[in-house]
Amino acid sequence: MRSYGDIPIEHRKLVEELEILERWFHAEGGGVPPLLAAKGMVAMASDYFCIEMEEEGDRLLYAAEKYYPGYFKGPIYTHINKDAEFDHLIYVMKKTIGIKTMRSLGFEG
Repeated sequence: MRSYGDIPIEHRKLVEELEILERWFHAEGGGVPPLLAAKGMVAMASDYFCIEMEEEGDRLLYAAEKYYPGYFKGPIYTHINKDAEFDHLIYVMKKTIGIKTMRSLGFEG
């Protein structure tokens, strides 16, 4: 993790957990269906946006689109409607700069 300035210990711990999760995903996640992979990338991205690490959040949003092209134009809405936690996560994301990237990928919510 590259960091600049003071970072709260809670944020450092979260970043460490996200890095572990992403490493696992790339090493062992080959059996994860692309649609669920995209959802997972968005979930991880939201954590980065919440701690103001926008570059990492954007990277994962683009990864979500790569895993499942068109994710932000349709399938994300199914996930929002079926998963209350994910719906809340997207609600929070709308208050971050990440919404701009999501919109550039086709999200209209």
